[in-house]
Amino acid sequence: MSTGFVLVLLREIRESILKLRQEFNERQDQTNAHQAQVDERLSRLDEHLHRTAGEQRRVAGEEGSDAGSSPADDRLARLDERLDQTLVSLGRVESDLHELRKYIRQIALNQAKHEHLHTQGVEAVDQDVRALKEELRRLKQGL
Repeated sequence: MSTGFVLVLLREIRESILKLRQEFNERQDQTNAHQAQVDERLSRLDEHLHRTAGEQRRVAGEEGSDAGSSPADDRLARLDERLDQTLVSLGRVESDLHELRKYIRQIALNQAKHEHLHTQGVEAVDQDVRALKEELRRLKQGL
């Protein structure tokens, strides 16, 4: 009776681990999709800022002005800095998800190994019980 309960409990744990793994994979896929969208938007913004900065430099050159860095250049520098920070942050998230995936995989492997060993133990006990019952039956017949 308790063996059945343990097996059910182990199956539920395994199913929970598999469900968690699936949820983490879905979250990683969502994160990757979101990162792709952010990269695309940042790329478009970067192109726009480069065009704007080029136009401002051209206009400043036509006016004979050597004012140094323009506001567009400053915005572009801030955008590059934010992009670098975002990439570092996403790299950490990806690394953490990879570590979590390895950890969950190890838990699942340990769980499967435990279930296998438990099943072998239960089968051995069942064989012993059957052998004892058979021996008891023979002893009763002999009396």
